[in-house]
Amino acid sequence: MPLPGGPTDKLGNRYELWWTVSELVRMLHGQAESIRIEDPGVTKAEFVVVSEGRRVLHQAKRSHQDGKWSLASLASSDVQLLQGMFTELSGNDARFVFASGSDARELAELADRARQAPTPDEFELQFIGGKEQKANFDKLRKHWKNADAATAYEMLRRIEVRTIDERTLEEEVQWGLRALFLADADTVCAELRCIAEDSIHQTITRQGLIARLGQRGFMLRRLATLDAATPLVGEVTERYLEVARRKLIRKSLIPRAATQTLLERLSGYARGSDFVLTGKAGAGKTGCVIEFIEALRARSVPIVVLAFRLDRLDPVSTTAELGQQLGLEESPTLVLAAAANAREAVLVVDQLDAVSTASGRSSDFLEAVEGLLAEARGLRDRLKLHVVVVSRAFDWDNDHRLRRLLSEKHMKVEVAEFSPGEVKTVLSAEGFRAELFQQRQLELLRLPQNLSLFLDASFDPEKAPTFNTAKELFDRYWHEKRRAVAERAAPLPEKWTDVVQLLCEEMTLTQQLSVPREKLDRFAGDCAPRGCT
Repeated sequence: MPLPGGPTDKLGNRYELWWTVSELVRMLHGQAESIRIEDPGVTKAEFVVVSEGRRVLHQAKRSHQDGKWSLASLASSDVQLLQGMFTELSGNDARFVFASGSDARELAELADRARQAPTPDEFELQFIGGKEQKANFDKLRKHWKNADAATAYEMLRRIEVRTIDERTLEEEVQWGLRALFLADADTVCAELRCIAEDSIHQTITRQGLIARLGQRGFMLRRLATLDAATPLVGEVTERYLEVARRKLIRKSLIPRAATQTLLERLSGYARGSDFVLTGKAGAGKTGCVIEFIEALRARSVPIVVLAFRLDRLDPVSTTAELGQQLGLEESPTLVLAAAANAREAVLVVDQLDAVSTASGRSSDFLEAVEGLLAEARGLRDRLKLHVVVVSRAFDWDNDHRLRRLLSEKHMKVEVAEFSPGEVKTVLSAEGFRAELFQQRQLELLRLPQNLSLFLDASFDPEKAPTFNTAKELFDRYWHEKRRAVAERAAPLPEKWTDVVQLLCEEMTLTQQLSVPREKLDRFAGDCAPRGCT
């Protein structure tokens, strides 16, 4: 039977149980070695975690009736949490975590300032110089048996306040479990709750917890060879870059403002973040991604990047199948986490609109993508992991399911068209004179796709170009490519119409924007357009 008091109260408190389960999940992720729920030797903690050989005491309370925890309420006769912290932190190097759905701002600010201050003297003189902070520090010392300032400072540095509502707590547990198990997260969560309730006063080690879950049929997902993760991630990203660079205008990278915006915002997050890079079709999003990845790799401490595009993959229903199709051993997020090994990492998912219902494409692929991004959120307790998805603005704006894939706090970065000056610079570099162009033509060429079509359509640099609409650019490009195919196929007749018809039929059938090269084997090698996968 549980000892009286804390154990009985705990089992009836939903929030406290969720907090306990969340720490079990963190332990499964390798963030702790063991946990003891309702340690009889501790009076003011739900459980004690051992992490890197150090004791961490946890106390969770769902909320306070006033919506916040003041120092006075934390020290009140029915709570006595501050007094408990002093007792448990005296004479050792333990840490204390207080979690609640209600803010404990006064305690949290003192603890944060103490961690920032390198010495007790600087803490008193510079970090709590204001009257309010000074008064709060004096109140805290009184609750701590009039402890001297240096002792109070040292204890504050070992206190962490987590403000998290129950719904968010449940979501974090779900994300963490989806990154660990192929089984349904709700089912695994229910099993962890049972283990927590059945393990009062017991010490649960990480290996013991894994074994108990395994006995119930829940096996941790794992890579067959962890050492292979880094080269595998590099190979997948290089394949992506190789294909993406073919789309660059004249195979050259043109710096974009959106890339710098993305890089700057990326640096502002401590735990990882979600971004969507969006813009109209043909705005040059892929070029931004190339520039972004190269900038991350060029840093003094390179960030590990895994990048791939969805429109070159067959629809699958699980993240493991998605990873296997990329040539990885497991889910892309798990392989990326293994390669990062606690370093900062970025997951780039290009062509998200390939799973959009707005475009009528492979919307049944969405479940695997949703699982992938949920796993990424679940891994953020282990490493600083950013997610960047790339999508056409039309699909992002018109398919609510895509927007739900990212957290509510995601950042949106839009890729704009080229400026008139950028267009003229590119034209000049290719031997064209801007004064020969009409204003309407220069406006059309601000869209990178149009500029690329123009440069590939064999216009004479010495003459004023003859086009007035985007369709005329497409027609000129079409005829130029057909002429090139005819020359290459000679003396055989070109099969332009037959090849295009087959490509359209295959793309309609598969709802993909690419066709495997072997589908064109029936045609002579020089009759097929180049660029098929």
